[in-house]
Amino acid sequence: MSPKVSPGLYDPEGIKEAWKGFSGGYLLLIRLSRKARVDFGSAGIMLLKPGYYVYAGSAVGKTGWRLLRHVGPFRRRPHWHIDRLLNKRTARVVAIGLLPSKRKTECLLSRRVSSMADLSLTGVGSTDCGCPSHLHYFKERSAALTAIKMAIKKARPPR
Repeated sequence: MSPKVSPGLYDPEGIKEAWKGFSGGYLLLIRLSRKARVDFGSAGIMLLKPGYYVYAGSAVGKTGWRLLRHVGPFRRRPHWHIDRLLNKRTARVVAIGLLPSKRKTECLLSRRVSSMADLSLTGVGSTDCGCPSHLHYFKERSAALTAIKMAIKKARPPR
């Protein structure tokens, strides 16, 4: 039996065992150390500047494998838009915000983060919903972390 995951911010290396049973929405905090040209497929080719990117996604079905895929040290064959950014050697997941849920919460989390972002990358990660984007840029790490914490806090149902 996997440990229960509480809503909050996690180090990607510190909770790999807990992810085995995770189902819900997540926010990846990705550090891009240098500018990068990324071909996002249907969303187009974009030149990304260095800084921090927050990506909203969902892992449904209690397997958590999608999270493990995002933080694995290997280069993966691109399946989702975010794979195309994470395949860059200058991109690294440095934190993950988790919101356990039986429902898909990625759109709600993305909307909350986008309201605090410096920029949202139109069409990235949102081809299966009506959102403008699920990938958001922050110049400063502290602003990105604050956005993740606030998005999770505001998206949680009241106790």
